[in-house]
Amino acid sequence: MAREDGNNEQPLDVLAPVIHVSAVDIPDAATTSNTTAVFLLLGDTKGKIGFFFADECAFYQVPTKRKKLAKRGKTPIIKSKGGKKHKSVMGVLSLFAATVLTMFMDRCNSQAFIKFLKALMRRYRHLHKIYLVIDNASSHHAKIVHKFLELVKHKLEVIFLPPYSPELNPIEKFWKYVREWVTHNQFHPSFDDLVVHLREFLEKHKIPTAEVLSRCCYY
Repeated sequence: MAREDGNNEQPLDVLAPVIHVSAVDIPDAATTSNTTAVFLLLGDTKGKIGFFFADECAFYQVPTKRKKLAKRGKTPIIKSKGGKKHKSVMGVLSLFAATVLTMFMDRCNSQAFIKFLKALMRRYRHLHKIYLVIDNASSHHAKIVHKFLELVKHKLEVIFLPPYSPELNPIEKFWKYVREWVTHNQFHPSFDDLVVHLREFLEKHKIPTAEVLSRCCYY
């Protein structure tokens, strides 16, 4: 796996198993009251269709504060470098395999999103069709993104969640899990230290884990 080097983006090279389906009937997500209707994808594993959830997340060097145990009468102190320096990560969750693939990015813009989509298609080039569920971030609706999706519609189809409904995207629970271990009450003396800690944690989820299965894959 390529390491962090300047402004280089990271490839989606996570060797994660995927459970495919042989037949898919995906309703319009905007008309569903919950995601259960979208997940009617159960079939045999001989098919060549992949179903994923994606989202961006920013991790700041400044610690995220949460309640913690401390001695009676003593207020816990968390060191912080301050500032707004952060690392952006694009992630994609395989709902049934309980795996998460990630790509480090400098910016979450339309160009970066297209690079992510290309990497996703390369990683799962053996699939006949990829269905990707995402939110309505402006970078996902840019003209160049729609043009790209039109060119690859035979291979990749994007399903947009209803507006302002992060609770319908299971990968949000994974980001919360990452913060619990990487940024909650954590002091990183340097930005590189944050990136290393973040990368090491994400590396552990190349393969299915019980934690992701219990938090994200509840269908």
